[in-house]
Amino acid sequence: MMTVFERIPDLFVELYDYQFRVWAREYRKRGPRQAINFRRPPGAPLLYDGEGRVIQFGAWLVAEPEDDGVMRIRPASDQDEELIARHCREMRGSVLQ
Repeated sequence: MMTVFERIPDLFVELYDYQFRVWAREYRKRGPRQAINFRRPPGAPLLYDGEGRVIQFGAWLVAEPEDDGVMRIRPASDQDEELIARHCREMRGSVLQ
């Protein structure tokens, strides 16, 4: 099966390749919706909620298998697409160094 990423920057696919591979391997168990947990940009402080737990950031993605053997993966919403774009802007500087 070939995977096609729609409205997802290449940098994001590269950064989270491992999470995509795990999702693909466990697709039948996890289903077509998957949250990708973002890494913190280097030097970014940890943020905590009111109970002292580290706040995790991420975005939801949807996978849609097609009859021609293509799996299309896209952000689940416009908000998820913007979160991915913003995260890539934040990470771009640290990846290029």
